[in-house]
Amino acid sequence: MYLGGILHDIGKIETPQEILSKPASLNNEEYNLVKRHPATGYSILHESSISENVKKIVLEHHERNDGSGYPNKLKDHQIGYLSKITAVSDVTSAMRSHRPYRAALPLSVVTDELKKQAGTTLDKEITHLAIEILYQTQQPKK
Repeated sequence: MYLGGILHDIGKIETPQEILSKPASLNNEEYNLVKRHPATGYSILHESSISENVKKIVLEHHERNDGSGYPNKLKDHQIGYLSKITAVSDVTSAMRSHRPYRAALPLSVVTDELKKQAGTTLDKEITHLAIEILYQTQQPKK
């Protein structure tokens, strides 16, 4: 899981930096280039001795439960459990991080969005656990 989390975006090495740091919305051509990164990452790791679980995380971390993800439009049980965890983590991290086109989003906005996606695009149980963990980490230390 840890190694999959670290390597999940390795395929972005092929994506031009101008696209990754663009301070505006991507056009269709740019977005299609970005969408290649899971398959590119998988092909980079394919012949390596890294575990199949890690390779699967790299390939599947943008798949969505409703089939709207990429690169293979997998649905629900076709997506590996570790890939589903990585997907929730990746979505959460993207919202909580500063991006060239927007500031990091506040916790309340992130959790509202996660609640909307729970059970549709993201795994319901994993997403609810992530929300619980987010709230716990925001509590003052005693």
